[in-house]
Amino acid sequence: MKTLISKIPGSLLIAFAAILWGTDSLVRDPLSKVFSPVILVWLEHLTGLLFIAPWVLKRHPKDLFSLKWKEWIAVIFFGVGGSALAGIFYTASIQFAGPAVSILIIKLQPLFVLGTASIVLKEKAKNNLFPWAGIALVSAFVLSFPELDFSFISKGFTSYARGVFFAFLAMALWGFSTVAGKYFLYRHSPSVGVFWRWVTASLSLGFIAYLNQEFYIPLDLVFTRKVLPYLLYLGSVAGVVSMGIYYAGLKKIPASVATFIELIYPLAGVILNVAFLDSQLSGIQVLAAVLLFVSILLIMIPKTKS
Repeated sequence: MKTLISKIPGSLLIAFAAILWGTDSLVRDPLSKVFSPVILVWLEHLTGLLFIAPWVLKRHPKDLFSLKWKEWIAVIFFGVGGSALAGIFYTASIQFAGPAVSILIIKLQPLFVLGTASIVLKEKAKNNLFPWAGIALVSAFVLSFPELDFSFISKGFTSYARGVFFAFLAMALWGFSTVAGKYFLYRHSPSVGVFWRWVTASLSLGFIAYLNQEFYIPLDLVFTRKVLPYLLYLGSVAGVVSMGIYYAGLKKIPASVATFIELIYPLAGVILNVAFLDSQLSGIQVLAAVLLFVSILLIMIPKTKS
């Protein structure tokens, strides 16, 4: 498996991981009706940890604890920040400001990663990135807001302002976690990165659940036919497997390129919702989807030297 992945270009691995993330919504929605947000995210990380821990402990026992202090900071960023806190902040932003403004702000993440990667990792964006990156961003916005109606921005700045703030926090934490993950992967394998991400996220989510007086897992609900298969899929395929593939790709390509390829995630989500949940796409959404796909494809293609 490792040999096979080593032969696949990093951009294709990122794209495939994003497609797997797109399947997340198909199983998360029914589970969100059973568990609170904190418990659901905690359960999916505990489930993923059961899959990844035996593999990593057997294959990378020495590498697990050979981290330098800056790499431990990176683990905190992408584990506690990217997996635990960002998900909670994103959920809070939807509650206070609604999904529209939350999605709008999250779509700015590639720009945040682009700037952060240039400062922290000293990455230089390739010449053909900017025109197609711009088209990809605009297409992603149109795919989410086909009517181009941004009237929600004019709402009162009470709880709405808190929602905007939480959305920016989630966007920044996810952006930082991409850059931190790239830094961690300079010296370590993707599976070690996934392991520590899931360990730190599980611990922090358990602590948050305790503070919220939710430190209780309803096992009678977990081990039912309507919950367990979805939870296993969420923790494995849409969780540690997709993140492992993503990290394998991130190890090969710059974070500033990976973050734009990740935009295939909402595209995959839309397509899957049309296929399985009978959602409908307008003409402008179809055009935006095509432009998004083409621009991501051109970002993925390495620039050849003349």
